[in-house]
Amino acid sequence: MDLELRTTPWRRQREEDAEDAEDGPARSRPRLEDATLVEDDVDPLVRDGDYYRADGDCILRVEDTLFKIHRHLLCRGSSAFEGLFALPSDADALLEGKDDALPITLYGDKVSEIRAFLGYAYSSPLDLQYPRIPSGDIYSLIGTAKFAHKYRLESFETWALDAISYVCSKRNSALLRTCAPELYFALLDLDLLCPLASVKKSIRAYWVQRLHTNTPGITLAFALETADRFRFRPLQGDVYYLLLQTLRDTPPGATNLMDAAPLLPSELSDVHKLRLLMGFRSLSLAWGRVYAEPIALLKTDCTAHASVHEDVWAEQWRQAQAACPVPQGGNFVRLLLTFQSSLHRNFALVPNPHNYPCILATLNQQFPALIKSLRNTMADHFLGTEVAEP
Repeated sequence: MDLELRTTPWRRQREEDAEDAEDGPARSRPRLEDATLVEDDVDPLVRDGDYYRADGDCILRVEDTLFKIHRHLLCRGSSAFEGLFALPSDADALLEGKDDALPITLYGDKVSEIRAFLGYAYSSPLDLQYPRIPSGDIYSLIGTAKFAHKYRLESFETWALDAISYVCSKRNSALLRTCAPELYFALLDLDLLCPLASVKKSIRAYWVQRLHTNTPGITLAFALETADRFRFRPLQGDVYYLLLQTLRDTPPGATNLMDAAPLLPSELSDVHKLRLLMGFRSLSLAWGRVYAEPIALLKTDCTAHASVHEDVWAEQWRQAQAACPVPQGGNFVRLLLTFQSSLHRNFALVPNPHNYPCILATLNQQFPALIKSLRNTMADHFLGTEVAEP
């Protein structure tokens, strides 16, 4: 029973007892159905314009709106509504959902979500085919998925999630490439309930790309807040790394990475400052390990001349070291790419470079692997190594 709309029996009984004590003998008690249904300080309920159907057999209340629908829509599979509708027949007179005065109240739901769900529930099978669903319906799909998940309407949930994946897919990628960042937030919020692995991957790629190109309306602050809120670790690493690059350039006269530690703006929280400094130090140390000495050559069929090749490789490495300055703005990926390019240019000047297949293999395979590893583990530098759950 809805305590906000109906005068509760125990409360009315207590008030009448108090009046009887003052006025004399007890008066006849009014029946429950004669009580006032709406108190003066509560807005009256309204019937939904689209989904209060004359032929419906179940009345629901969501927020301050009444919906009269067909209960069979809510009883598919093993939904949470099955038990509610399975009461003994002799209790029908008191069953919630029979009239506006005693609706089934759904707490914590939004009118927009149940409207979205009903819109699809009353649609024809043809209209539910994925190619017929416009990308502009994405928020309706999100609301439907949340409603269906909450009430264990599994077939609707599965359909809604598949539809979301479809409209966010590569074929329809313009949606995630051009949408407001609030849609990223809404999709990641849904992912907490219903995993959307492929959609999360696309969100990360497009969001970072738009941040990198300074797309209007796409800010680091909102991206950082969202990544932290949902603990989207790969996105956290990307955003912290981009934020690190926006900070102060290397000061004049800096001769090593630690002298180039960035100055942090005061508007950042202490947590963000700590993570940025930790990330800068961790990336500096990682670069220092790469920069310090040549990485091991890959083994090829030229092992008979290994010592000669090692000497050539060491010289190439020394020349690349001399060409690479202290990193500017904390862009360590760019620094690795610059170092790789320097090695390629120097190696091209070596007489008969094709005689050194082990060096070529190392340049073409090891450095791309280093850069890929750095991108994949970026979050570890700012957040620490993730500990696997037991």
